[in-house]
Amino acid sequence: MKIFENVIIYKCDFCKKELKLKHAMANHESKCTKNPINFRPCLNGCKYLEQKEVSWEARTQNYMSGESNYNFGKAFYCAFHQKYILHPKVENEIGLKHIYNSEEEETEQEAMPKECESFDDGYNF
Repeated sequence: MKIFENVIIYKCDFCKKELKLKHAMANHESKCTKNPINFRPCLNGCKYLEQKEVSWEARTQNYMSGESNYNFGKAFYCAFHQKYILHPKVENEIGLKHIYNSEEEETEQEAMPKECESFDDGYNF
C-alpha cells in the first residue's frame, strides 16, 4: 500500500472532478459542460438541432501525391437558421471552420449562439 502526503489536488469548480496537474484542470474547466460559459440552449434539447455528415480538410497531406487528406464526420446543423454551427468545445479548432456538406459544397460553420430567440424544445404544454 502506498500513502501519499502533501499532494496538491485541483478540483473543478463546476463538476468537482479532481486532477493533479494545474494546467490540466485549467484546460478541463475551460471545456467543462457544467461551466456556465459553455452553456448553449441548442444543446439543451432544441428540436431544430440536427447532425449531418460532412468532411473537412485534414492538417496532413498524402505522402506520395502531396494532396490534402480529408476527414469525415458529423457536424451540428440548425434547421431553423439553415446553417452549420460549432460545438463550444471545438470553437477554437482552426481546421473545422470550413467544411464540405454532402453535396461537396464548401460551407462555413459559425459559433453556437449563447442565446437564441428561436429555441424550441418541442414540448407543447
